Amino acid sequence: EGVSFRAGSPPITVTPRKFDIETKTLSFDAQVGDKSVSGVAVPGEGSSTVSKYVVVPVAFADPEPSDFVATVRFSLPGETPVEQVIRVNEPASFEGLSFCLVAQDVDQYRNPIVGLQMTREPGEPAFWAGALLFGLSLLAHLYAKRPAGVAVAAAAEEELSAASGRPVTGAKAGLVTLLLVAWGVLLLAAPAEGRGIGRVIFDEETWEGEVRLSEPVTVEKGATLRILAGTTVLLSGEDRDGDGCRDGYIQTLGRLIISGEKERPVVFRRLDPERAWQEVFLLDAEGSIRHAIFEGGLWGLHVHDGNVTVENTIFRRNGGGARLRGSGASFARCTFRGNGIALRFWDGGPFVTSSVIEENGTGLFYREGAGGGRITGNIITNREWNLKIGDWVTGDLDASRNYWGAKGDGKTVLLVKDFREKKAGGRIRLLPALSSPPDGCGAESTEDR
Repeated sequence: EGVSFRAGSPPITVTPRKFDIETKTLSFDAQVGDKSVSGVAVPGEGSSTVSKYVVVPVAFADPEPSDFVATVRFSLPGETPVEQVIRVNEPASFEGLSFCLVAQDVDQYRNPIVGLQMTREPGEPAFWAGALLFGLSLLAHLYAKRPAGVAVAAAAEEELSAASGRPVTGAKAGLVTLLLVAWGVLLLAAPAEGRGIGRVIFDEETWEGEVRLSEPVTVEKGATLRILAGTTVLLSGEDRDGDGCRDGYIQTLGRLIISGEKERPVVFRRLDPERAWQEVFLLDAEGSIRHAIFEGGLWGLHVHDGNVTVENTIFRRNGGGARLRGSGASFARCTFRGNGIALRFWDGGPFVTSSVIEENGTGLFYREGAGGGRITGNIITNREWNLKIGDWVTGDLDASRNYWGAKGDGKTVLLVKDFREKKAGGRIRLLPALSSPPDGCGAESTEDR
């Protein structure tokens, strides 16, 4: 509506004014030379003649989606999947979790989208137990007002009177006793997982020495966590509340400063050698990481937007070294070795220079979305792929002037897998490549291996 177009010779200019979705009728203005008409109604079969033209609507787009429907399958290991349908205001439930469609929006390509929200209510049993006990205590209070209630609560009356130094009536004593019992039952009824939600840092906190994390730690907005040189952070790989997330992780919404030194790096590793920890996560946060070692995690570092600089840091033997969203992360003189994936990124890209990315399953995984990353001046030699490009990649990536390894005849080995069906989805620049490894790459650390 309101967007004009021209066609034919002599040209006709048509300006759609309003489209009635119910009657499928278009009202428009038109001009041919000096002749113009306005408010012409066009039913589906076409308008009356305007000069020598007839305007026929052939298609329309309703900007408002009529419904969102998601068909999902839930499964537990070794069991048959269960299929359910989720609609707006019609959630699905599985294993104590509720799955809802929420937050209608549009993506960067103007496609309508919704979010999938997963919630769990660990305190629900305590709520119902509290409601039941409240009802029982109310009945007991009313019963205690009867004369017989004085005799029943005599013992409680004497104890409370002695403790307070003043008389307490039988009714009050009975009520207090019942409330204390109810409080104790509530504490017992509350599930342990509901009490183990982790610890929150609201101000400033400094870690040094050996720190053991058996529960999540969240650094709130406006707060700062500083980790000093020589600190070892041991993170739990347990999942005690069964939410699918390991208990050992740090989530930063404020600021994280890791200040290791060449001879005394800050080390993140497993509390239990048999169980991988979760990750260090920065969500739209500020971070400075120097001379650190991330090893034994599902992911070492996870950055969503924000501004995070990583220097002289080692990522080794993790499921993934670092996963990133946005263009706010930069890596300089880092080493990624022996990870499943060294760097995975989407909707943007990191700036990576003077780093070693070797002996990983996949070195770089540009997953999807708009580009903007620049990865240059590095050594990138991995077991399966040096670079994987996801099928939803739409932006550019500058990965030129890196050393990708070489065959015996000296020819460069790129090892690139491009999953895109539309090769025009973004320009991936790999050449020129370096013919020999550049000097000064990788982390300066006494624990490089």
